[in-house]
Amino acid sequence: MKRVSLLSTLGAFALAACGGEPDTASLDGEPAPIPPAATAEELADMQVTLGSLDGLTVDLTDGAGSGQMGERVTLLAAYEATGDFDSDGVTETAVLVVTEPGGTGTFTHLLAARTGADGVVEQVAEKLLGDRQQFHRFETKADSLLIELTTQAPNDPMCCPTRRAQQIYVIRDGQWRLWRDNTLSAAPPDIQDGVVRRDSSVPQAGPVRSGGGGG
Repeated sequence: MKRVSLLSTLGAFALAACGGEPDTASLDGEPAPIPPAATAEELADMQVTLGSLDGLTVDLTDGAGSGQMGERVTLLAAYEATGDFDSDGVTETAVLVVTEPGGTGTFTHLLAARTGADGVVEQVAEKLLGDRQQFHRFETKADSLLIELTTQAPNDPMCCPTRRAQQIYVIRDGQWRLWRDNTLSAAPPDIQDGVVRRDSSVPQAGPVRSGGGGG
C-alpha cells in the first residue's frame, strides 16, 4: 500500500512540474457535458456560410441578412428539427434558409448548426436543395432528417415544380448526404389559360417567421 501511495504522490508531482492537470472527467468516469441544442433565438442570429454560393457568408439578425453584393438570406423559422444527424453524440439543429441572389430564383439551403464548446452556435453542414420548392414536412426520423417537398420533375420548368417526394438526409464527413429519395406523386399542376394554379394550402418557400412545424 505504501508503494502505491508513493507512486501516486510522484505522479502528482510530475503533473505539477509539467504544468498539467489530471482530466477529472476521465478519472471520475464521467463524460464531458454535452452542449444544449441551439435555441430559436440563437439560430436567428447565427453566421451562415453557403458553399453553394461561392462561400457567401452572412451574419443573420432576427433571421435575415444580406451579402456584400446584396444577396438576401432569410431563415425559414417554421422549419426546424433537432437530432444527432451525424451520429457523434451531439445534437444538431436542421433549418432551412432561402437566398435571393438576384433574378427570378429563390433558392433553399439545408443547414445544420449546433452549440460549440464556447457556447456560440456554429454551422456544421450546408446543402443547396433547389429553386422555388414547396415544403410539407420537416422532422427528425431516428438519427436522420425527413423532408417532404414538391420539387421539379425532370421536365418541369423551374417556376412550376410538380414532383412530390419524401427525402431522407444524414450528415457524413461534415456534409448533408441524400440517403433516400422516394417519389410520392408527379401529378401535373392545374393549368388554366396557361396560368399555373397552386393550392393555397401548400406552404411556399419564402420569408416565414412564424413558429411551429413545417406543414
